[in-house]
Amino acid sequence: MRLINWKPNNSLLNLFDDIDNSFSKNYNGFTLRNYDNHYKIILEMPGISKKNINISIENEILNINAENSRNLSNDIDDVINYNYEKSYYMPDDVNIDKIKAEYNNGLLELNLPKNKQAKNIKKISIS
Repeated sequence: MRLINWKPNNSLLNLFDDIDNSFSKNYNGFTLRNYDNHYKIILEMPGISKKNINISIENEILNINAENSRNLSNDIDDVINYNYEKSYYMPDDVNIDKIKAEYNNGLLELNLPKNKQAKNIKKISIS
């Protein structure tokens, strides 16, 4: 299962447009890689301090929030505010208790380990 951008009240017809648009708004880059034993998400978040990044999981939805302000000069009107907020559905096979995050040089990397248990699949015979 893939991670997809989550948006409440999203219609199926607009799903792909919303995903494409989410990758081009408010931040420079998003990479999702699917390895044999884990998923890796890499987000480019330059200029954001690690202490201003919040990551949480609620109802199997991964939430990433960040805020940052930067003064361009001594004038109070020359302040740039960065707000970042994205949510993604978690794949069924992610071990939520073992997710790890690292932030270095403007890159947020999330490692989402997959459960090693085989999925419980039951074959149903046709009568």
